[in-house]
Order: sequence, then C-alpha cells, then structure tokens
Amino acid sequence: MPETSERVRLIIGVIVASIGVHALLMPVGDELLALAWDGRPLPGPGGVIEVALLPAATREPEEEKDPALPPGNLVRLDRVDDQRTPERDTPYVSEFDNRASKSTRAPNVRPEPGAQAAHPGDRRDTRTASPSDTRPTPVAPRGEGEGSSVNDLPENARGSDAFAGTSRPSLSPAGSPGTRDALLKSLGGPGSFDNVADDVDVGGENAFDTKRWKFASFFNRVRDAVAQHWHPETVHAARDPDASIHGTRVFRTKLVISLNADGSLHKVRLQPGGDSGVDYLDEEAIHAVRQAAPFTNPPAGLVDTDTGKIEFGFGFIFDVQGGRRIFRYQR
Repeated sequence: MPETSERVRLIIGVIVASIGVHALLMPVGDELLALAWDGRPLPGPGGVIEVALLPAATREPEEEKDPALPPGNLVRLDRVDDQRTPERDTPYVSEFDNRASKSTRAPNVRPEPGAQAAHPGDRRDTRTASPSDTRPTPVAPRGEGEGSSVNDLPENARGSDAFAGTSRPSLSPAGSPGTRDALLKSLGGPGSFDNVADDVDVGGENAFDTKRWKFASFFNRVRDAVAQHWHPETVHAARDPDASIHGTRVFRTKLVISLNADGSLHKVRLQPGGDSGVDYLDEEAIHAVRQAAPFTNPPAGLVDTDTGKIEFGFGFIFDVQGGRRIFRYQR
C-alpha cells in the first residue's frame, strides 16, 4: 500500500506540473502565433486556423510540373489578326497571342496538301505556296504484327476520304501544265482536325482569340504530321462499310506517345481505358504516329530530366458520319 500511494502522488505531481507549465507558456505561444499572423486578429475560442504546408508563392505552376501539358485547347491558326493578348477569356492556345476580329473554324476535313501554317500578320494566300508542297505524303506499308487492314486495300484507295464520300484530287507533278483553277486547288485548301467547339461558325479558316503557349508550334507540327497518315475512314469503310457491325457512333482513341530527346519515337501505346472499342481504329491511330515519326527539333524544355524522354497524350476522334479530330489531351 505505501508503494501504491507513492505512485499516485507522483502521477498527481506530474499532472499539476504539466498544467503549470502550459499556463505559463500560453501567453508566450499566443504572442509567437500573432507575429506570424500578418497582424490580423487571432480567431476566438472555437475558431479555425487554416495552415498551409507551403506558402502560395512557392508552389510550382502547372506548366513547371509538366511542361508538355497545354494550358488550354491547342489549335493551329490560319490567320493572325492582332498579336496582343486577348481582352476576353479564351479556351484556346496557339503559337501566338491573337485577337481575332471574328472567330471562325475551318471545315472539319483533311487539309489539302500545300496549306501553310500562319505567321504573324499573314493570311492564307495560295499564290505564295511552293509547287513542291503539293506532293502528297506516301503511306508506307505496315510492318509485321501491326495489322493489315490498310494493306488489304488497293493502293489508290489509301489516303482518300472514301467513306466520307469525297476524295483528294490527284495532283500533277510540279511544273506540269493545267488550268488556273486546278493550279489554285493543288496549292492547298483549308481544313482542320482541331478539336474546336461546335458553336464556333464554320468559315474558310481557323481564326480565334488565342493565348501564346511556347510549345504550341512543336505539338501542332506533331499533330499535322500524324494527321497526314491517319485514315480511319478508309480502314472503317473496308471493315464495316454499311455500319452494320459497330453502328454510326463516335469512336475515341487516346494514345500515350514517348519520344527520345532527339524527337525519334521511343514508344506509343494506348492510354489505359483509352481504346475506342474497335481494334483496327486503335491500330490505325498507332500506325499513324509510327509513320509520322521522327518529329524534328523538339524543344529541350520538354525533356524530362529524370527519364530523358518527352511524354504526352494525343486523342483521336472519328465520327462515322464525317467528323475527324486530333487533339492534345491532359492525362
């Protein structure tokens, strides 16, 4: 019993001492907290104090975390009207700041060979295009294991808009005689696979309010190169011409593309859950990326310092009833 009484007295003594220390330090603690509270009054009893692990000024911007992520919907301009930051909010980014006098989108069709990207102050002018730009990009045969849906078609059917009911005009060799209308047509025509909102009026070209993104030029070049090799309408027409198997719906494929620092292709794969549900359409998107690579002059700022790679996502939308789009998506 004496031992038990001694322990009880010791415990009580520790509790009393702890209460005394807290009572003495409480005013000091309030003063220290007030110094870090920017002069604002402390919350009263029952109030809530919000604590941030890092000051807001030290948090990294999203672009620094992953520079390959666009801060908006990436588009390719056909005209730059006014190279100033837009006065109103815009969902679009491009190579330039631009204030468009009127927002229009180019027809959602494959751009004809010879169409040129915009430069500040420029408008599309077919008279300035070079005849060498009119040569269509050949579609190379698939390698083993990549599927054979394109190779099963006649050579003259590849690269055409057969399923949409239209086809690209066959172009004469540079310098051959022809009518003025045929020459103007061969120098390029407007069209875009940009993922632009449907409520934007269709016009002769892409013209939007855009904010400049420093990597827009590279990703637009990648997208344009891939688009030259992507022909979902052709392979679909060969497999399901009357839409009796897969119906008349919209198919979406999402790919993850990994490049080496020099722009050569390291790997291309489906984003988990990003398949369209139709294997030959997914294969066609993968095939287009492989055929378009390598992608020249990638910005050094896109290279991940840990892996030495450039990794990003591209989405492919194929509407059986006529629409096709390729867009940068945020994974």
